[in-house]
Amino acid sequence: MEFAGHDHAAQLEALRGLNELMGDLGLPGSVVDMPEAAEQKALWNVRKAGLNIMMSMKGDGKPVSFIEDCAVPLEHLAEYTDKLTEVFNRYGTEGTWYAHAGVGTLHVRPILDMRRDGAEKMREIAELASALVREYKGAYSGEHGDGICRGEWVAWQFGETVNNAFREIKQLFDPENLFNPGKIVDTPKWMTNAIFVFRKVTPQSR
Repeated sequence: MEFAGHDHAAQLEALRGLNELMGDLGLPGSVVDMPEAAEQKALWNVRKAGLNIMMSMKGDGKPVSFIEDCAVPLEHLAEYTDKLTEVFNRYGTEGTWYAHAGVGTLHVRPILDMRRDGAEKMREIAELASALVREYKGAYSGEHGDGICRGEWVAWQFGETVNNAFREIKQLFDPENLFNPGKIVDTPKWMTNAIFVFRKVTPQSR
């Protein structure tokens, strides 16, 4: 949790209030205070390095980005996270989580072995994740844009009227459909063979 403002004393008071709150909730000593700028910078550097550390985990399974930035209203985030974890468990895996919990977005990358059954699991996990986000009236693409990867799953967010407006604007400015076809408007079904190809990389092909 981060407190920000121009009055340093006021931020320290807020930090003391957080310590008291956690104590009242039965978790005394659970807050690690970092009031100094140098400590804060060091902590943020760990956050920046975390993605590379996570992506270099040992084993055949790797965190895969495809439902990375789903967002739900903050009051539903804990329940959504629990249910999504149950989905991962159903497919014999788990997710890696980080980033913007304070605004209802947790970047999550399920750990999948893309050389074996990862692609099949991706499709099924995406469908279940989309249903969960819709249940909580969230956004399937909360930060990084829609594109081909998420286009199939976001039409319900905008509704028929807005989607038709997207299509009309696209036709007006790009009547020959030359620029980024299939992005947002008339997105192809995700993970067809036309747009999803796994290529085995050998030392000779690198």
